[in-house]
Amino acid sequence: MPAEGMAAVSTKTYRAEAVRWEKGWEVHIEGVGVTQSHSLAGTEQAARDYISSLYDLADNADFEVTVTPRLGEIAELVQTAKAKRNEADEANSAAAAAVRLVAAKLLAKGLSTADAATVLGVTKGRVSQLTSAGAATKRTSTATKAGPVRVTRGSKVHKARGASTTKHKKAEPDPKAAVRVSR
Repeated sequence: MPAEGMAAVSTKTYRAEAVRWEKGWEVHIEGVGVTQSHSLAGTEQAARDYISSLYDLADNADFEVTVTPRLGEIAELVQTAKAKRNEADEANSAAAAAVRLVAAKLLAKGLSTADAATVLGVTKGRVSQLTSAGAATKRTSTATKAGPVRVTRGSKVHKARGASTTKHKKAEPDPKAAVRVSR
């Protein structure tokens, strides 16, 4: 809702249809005209450029362009395939959330990571990933803020993790160290 005294800003939308021809795509912009593009991926930019030059608009002018490729009888199959892919993505997300919840509950009940993995039919590593997603984000953000790192045992600095994954002591911040850990 616009602030008092201000008009609502409406972004103009141009609709276009991309039609295949031997050298690329013709872009038929509704009520404007026709331009061309070598690839389907470039049709939106070609339409934007054409509209901008025709109406003498700045390169960053605020308008939308929607390009629909003309695919004939295949268009319906494309829509069906996209809908099925979206359904699968949603089902996958729901399944992952359910497994995350159950994995956390199993560990909270006192089951080991190995036992939880057996119950869920996944690997121990997957259980760890599922139950420590938030912790991994915290570790990453904390490690990047910590600054230089010195490994207290051994002479090798492990840049991928900031510390060795073997039985070395934990890495400690060293204000004099010149090595930065990058992720």
